[in-house]
Amino acid sequence: MQNTCTYRLHAKYENIPLEFGSPILVNNTNITTAYAKQLLQQPNGQRFFAQLPPKEEPLSEKIKTLKKVVRKSAKAKKKDPENVSPPDISNTTPA
Repeated sequence: MQNTCTYRLHAKYENIPLEFGSPILVNNTNITTAYAKQLLQQPNGQRFFAQLPPKEEPLSEKIKTLKKVVRKSAKAKKKDPENVSPPDISNTTPA
């Protein structure tokens, strides 16, 4: 099973305890995002890592791009009023 976590430790920090006195030793084969976040909470925690995941774009930027996609798809789905025919009412009888 391959580790899919995007955090990577420097070689000199392989097999470090997760926190002081912890029996969990963290290395690049067993590191998870949760472990990495705990290590980052330590003072100067970034020093442990050779690779950090790329920063995500701010949520406001994601919302703007999603709004553009929704608007484009809404325009594409919008029907032309000239091509819409009225419903057939010849088979109805008055009550």
